[in-house]
This record gives sequence, structure tokens and C-alpha cells, in this order.
Amino acid sequence: MLEGSVRTAGKRVRISVQLVNVNDGYHLWSQTYDRTLDDIFAIQDDIAASVVGEVRSRLLEKEPDPSLSRQVKVEIADAVKDRAGDPEAHRLMLLGRHVALRVTAEDLAKAANYLERALDL
Repeated sequence: MLEGSVRTAGKRVRISVQLVNVNDGYHLWSQTYDRTLDDIFAIQDDIAASVVGEVRSRLLEKEPDPSLSRQVKVEIADAVKDRAGDPEAHRLMLLGRHVALRVTAEDLAKAANYLERALDL
């Protein structure tokens, strides 16, 4: 299972990611990423590449293959080519989706506001 946390302070973000064995709760791998929010898409790409590489090496019980790393980067680039180009719009979209899950009238109004601001950007 992949779990993680995101903490922000001003324009800085720290994302901690870990792979956990669901059978025993043992942490198999973890990594922390410290960057600026302007770099959020690069962080996502780095996390995706690291997780895919780690999962592949654990499932196949082999050291990472450099040619697979290139392939993973190409697959990740294809997967993200249509995402928003503005990190702030992306942040607002994620925040809106998160708040909307609370399903209260007040939170749905907040979510709509975040999503409208994201669309404006």
C-alpha cells in the first residue's frame, strides 16, 4: 500500500511517501521530498518514478533496470501530458476535491469556490 502526507509552509511543500506491507504493516520503503509549490509537477513525476521503480524491484526481486527507468519516465510523461500547467490551479483543484468529500453544504460551497478559482487560472 502507498501512503503519505503533504505539509505546506508558505511556498514550501514536504511530501512524505512510504510503501507499506499490508500483511504486517512493515514499511518497505520511504522517501521525503522538499520543494517549492512551483515545482509540484516535478515532485509528482519524481514520486511516480520512484514508486514504480521500487514496486517493480520488490515484485520482481531484482535490482532496478536502467532501461526500465527510461521506460517508466516515458510512461509517466504520457500520463501527465494533459494535466494543468499552473501549479496553483492544480493545488486549488485538489483542495476543492478534498473539501467536497466532506459533503456538508458549507464544505460543498467552499469546494465550488476552490474549483471555480482553479478554472479561472
